[in-house]
Amino acid sequence: MDQYIAKTFTGLEEFLAKELESLGAHDIQIQKRGVAFRGTPRIMYRVNLESRLALKVLAELSSFTISEAQDVYTHTKNIQWEKIIPPEKTFAIETDVFSAFFDNTMYAALICKDAIVDRIREIRGERPSVDKKKPDIDITLHIRDTDVVISLNSSGESLHIRGYKKYPGIAPLSEVLAAGLLQLAGWDKTTPLLNPMCGSGSLMIEANRYARNIPSQINRKSFSFQNWPDYDEERWDLIMKGAKMRVNRNSPEIIGFDYNREVVQGAKKNALKAGSFRSLQIYDHDFFKYEPPLEKALVIMNPPYNVRLKIEDQLRFYNQINNMLFRHYKNYDNWLICPIDINLKKAGFRIDQKMTVYNGPIKCQFVKLSFASKRNETGPNFQPGKKQKDSDQSQRKSSQFRRPNKPTSKPEYKPMKKYGKSRSPKDTDHPKKDKNSGRPNRFPRSTRTSKRPPKSRPSRED
Repeated sequence: MDQYIAKTFTGLEEFLAKELESLGAHDIQIQKRGVAFRGTPRIMYRVNLESRLALKVLAELSSFTISEAQDVYTHTKNIQWEKIIPPEKTFAIETDVFSAFFDNTMYAALICKDAIVDRIREIRGERPSVDKKKPDIDITLHIRDTDVVISLNSSGESLHIRGYKKYPGIAPLSEVLAAGLLQLAGWDKTTPLLNPMCGSGSLMIEANRYARNIPSQINRKSFSFQNWPDYDEERWDLIMKGAKMRVNRNSPEIIGFDYNREVVQGAKKNALKAGSFRSLQIYDHDFFKYEPPLEKALVIMNPPYNVRLKIEDQLRFYNQINNMLFRHYKNYDNWLICPIDINLKKAGFRIDQKMTVYNGPIKCQFVKLSFASKRNETGPNFQPGKKQKDSDQSQRKSSQFRRPNKPTSKPEYKPMKKYGKSRSPKDTDHPKKDKNSGRPNRFPRSTRTSKRPPKSRPSRED
């Protein structure tokens, strides 16, 4: 068996390892942004054809350590390149160098290229050609400090290029990442899928292919391993026929929508090219005005990153998304992917799970949202950066310290008896107020006693 390495994005290594195991790989070892495995050329063919999470598959030729830069030339020249690069075939070298011996990665590629050309010229008497754009044989030089690995890229062009995207879109989602998000979210291939802000439709098409077991590279015309001298065309034809026979017609309801009609038309063209048009529902709806018709669904959103599609107020935009999800999507399984520098908690989101992934060079967070309480809905008076309070809890606290309301109607004054006489109706209806106290005067002046007792007059007898 030969040694291979399947490269992928950060965060998808474990799922790629499970995928390789299902395809028949042996001695699987998870590495950073890749998975090493052993297998026959037949397994390597299947991984290139059917893997949804691999970016490329490398076949290891030689590994060694160096003490100086010239050691790369010596070890590279010892490889039997005359058996690897056929006559009239071109080659190119892709470098991944991080070492103190090389200040420039182009210098490492130049040393490796000179060793290959010198060996083939000494044996054949002719110099092989280099084609950097579309080489027949793609060679990879990987250097980390003193460790060097030279491999052949069996895939050629990156495997994230599926061959169905006629309309790439303004800010497309990588097909490998789209397939990875479905597995990170735990999609079971039977639950309906909702994809708001669908863009060019990569997530929907990958979901349909995943559910129907369609090979990811069914539309691809050629691979780099087909230019190798030991390429077995009959075995490849059998693998292709077997993969097509395993395709089924089971596909759940998959709905995607976007407010831009041009983008929606592009997504429909991509779905038609991929053979998934009849299985998908693609509409030109605005997310903030659309109410989903499903009772149960998995929701995966990929809002604009403010890189190619600009947003005026990013925090408020994500807060509006949160409010809309709470009103119409809170009973669904909601997932969202966005750049890592966006503070979702300040936007009002409540996060259950969080994973780090990469959409090309952009570091992103893939989160599972929770709407267990009403505190997520901040309403139109939302102020970014301020902590929002639970409305029910604030009402309960305020009711404990609330003063009773004052009576709005005037008190009813009943007639009172004084000295055996009752007050007149006029006095009771409109009581007069005392100027000093401001209180109603219940006793008329005729019935009030003076403040001082009257002076006693001397009698006539005195």
